[in-house]
Amino acid sequence: MAAAVDLSGAADPSCAAGFNLLLITLDTVRADHLGCYGHSAARTPTLDTLAATGVRFGQAIAPTPLTLPSHTTIMTGLTAPSHEVRNNGSFQLAESRVTLAETLREHDYSTAAFVGAYVLDARYGLAQGFDHYDDDVNIAGEPAKGAHFVERSAEHVTDAALAWLNESRTDIDTKPFFMWTHYFDAHYPYEPPASFTPISPRHPYDREIAFVDTQVKRLVEYLRSADLLDRTLIVVTADHGEGLGEHDEATHSLLVYDATTHVPLLISSPILFPTSLSVDDRVVGLVDIVPTVLGMLGVPMEFTVDGRDLFASPRDDSRAIYIETLASLMNNGWAPLYGLRRLNDKYILAPQPEYYDLRTDTGEVHDLFDPDASAVVALASELEQRMGQWPAIESVLGQARSMDPAEAERLAALGYVNTLGGGAPRGVADPKEMMQVYYRIMNAESLCSKGQAARAREVIAAVLEEDPTNARAWDAARMVYKRLGRFDDAERCARKFCELNPTSGGFVNIAQFLLARGELEEFETALAEAERLDPANGDIFIARGDRLAVAGRFREALGEFERALAMDPANAGPTAREKIALVKARLDQ
Repeated sequence: MAAAVDLSGAADPSCAAGFNLLLITLDTVRADHLGCYGHSAARTPTLDTLAATGVRFGQAIAPTPLTLPSHTTIMTGLTAPSHEVRNNGSFQLAESRVTLAETLREHDYSTAAFVGAYVLDARYGLAQGFDHYDDDVNIAGEPAKGAHFVERSAEHVTDAALAWLNESRTDIDTKPFFMWTHYFDAHYPYEPPASFTPISPRHPYDREIAFVDTQVKRLVEYLRSADLLDRTLIVVTADHGEGLGEHDEATHSLLVYDATTHVPLLISSPILFPTSLSVDDRVVGLVDIVPTVLGMLGVPMEFTVDGRDLFASPRDDSRAIYIETLASLMNNGWAPLYGLRRLNDKYILAPQPEYYDLRTDTGEVHDLFDPDASAVVALASELEQRMGQWPAIESVLGQARSMDPAEAERLAALGYVNTLGGGAPRGVADPKEMMQVYYRIMNAESLCSKGQAARAREVIAAVLEEDPTNARAWDAARMVYKRLGRFDDAERCARKFCELNPTSGGFVNIAQFLLARGELEEFETALAEAERLDPANGDIFIARGDRLAVAGRFREALGEFERALAMDPANAGPTAREKIALVKARLDQ
């Protein structure tokens, strides 16, 4: 059992009054892959040094294994059901929610953010309260890495952050700043820069983390050289971890074991904490960051949060951190997962519920679920009570997909369906039983990207026969059939995807098929639905530009491509720039 730690005197209220705040979020970084958390193969000297001059919380839990919802919790102090951002890409933080940046700006802080991936684009609401929100993740000359999110390297994030610090020296010499840097590098695929060749860990995931550590060092050294370090509170955490094959999950988002929910949390200051303090005797959550930081900075918290000030709250052995993932339902049509994580045990509500004793089973290998066991009954009852206070899952899905009756009728007349249906029942398959299906989808996508579309078709067809309501599988099938030139089949798959998981991008895909057939009225209908779901999706304007270019209206097409670039540089920027160049060349002829 971990030794008890008295935190009540570790950081007095307002002990960091007037300090700057540097928040560093390490996307996709497990706690147990940092040196300061005992990983012998880690090369994280900067992060380890921050832990040595700060408080290291050994049992910090992310609310969900998803980037946007978890960061929203970090910025609001609310659980996912409270802030209502439940998945990547499908939700936006409401302006009525109060963020850490808004609070600090109201108390005369300069505020700036530098994010490493499109998943945290300003459109999703986390720019609230930032004077400067740098989400320009398109870096000239930097090759795209992966197919899921547009991103930029830790080096470029740090370059942008240091440039802002230099440009803001006059301001930050007279008033404090809040700066957030987000590093996405450890996200799959694990491809550390070719130029990064120190003696480093064998696994590329650990090398990505080692590279991020070197960029954190640049920030810390700048603060030191500028005489800012002693009056800067540094908070380091991660939004979620990574499966790395545990429980058959290669990456994250679909399961809620500790591999993807146990994250680092460091609160560092060489002045406030000249020696290290390790807190392993309690469970804490990312939900606690806002109240803890505001308490240390002496800034009043005039809004409600779900977390607690870790330095002002007594130890609570019964505390349970809420965890969830809705990605399994929204992206794949499988059951959502909910759970409670205490210091020594965990309960997961799934089609096959699970219970783990973490004192003897840190890897969550031995499921001890017994519906009559007192610990299970207590956790299941508490989870049911909490969930009863939040909107039902049907209304959550409706929040991401809502449309008025006239829109629904118009789309239905054109063959678009906005339901959860499609024959086979959705939301009943247990995600832990579907991991091999997920691997097969990833394999089909990989084969397609490597030019082996015929083999990919065999793989994805077998998946869809087994799991016909899996939206991601239908989207993979769309890509495969499009690569094979079987456009009717590709369009059928695109429509099925939008039936199961209607997204702006999905309707743009359908619109492109309609344009190719010259069905212009239906084309505009599909784009109207795409625009309703996400007005800032630059691909909508690229599609409209394509229509105008096909009609020979090149100047008007140029305007649409330029609009796409201006509105959505991260997502649509590369395609928009390419089309702008082509149209300008045509106009110059």
